[in-house]
Amino acid sequence: MDRDGPLYAIAHYVALIGLILLLVRAIDATVYSVDLLAGVAIAVLVGLLYPMVVRRMGIAPTHWEG
Repeated sequence: MDRDGPLYAIAHYVALIGLILLLVRAIDATVYSVDLLAGVAIAVLVGLLYPMVVRRMGIAPTHWEG
């Protein structure tokens, strides 16, 4: 897939949102009930870490490789 194209970036944004939702749901189901503040903190943490991880893996969209 072309890393310059918008579909590649959209796929990563969808994966990012899916990862956030999956992680919050998993924590809510196994550890404790996730309140709004904890959910926002998880979303921010994943939102900051995901681009760094995919850049290191070499699969980030080109506009994330600043």
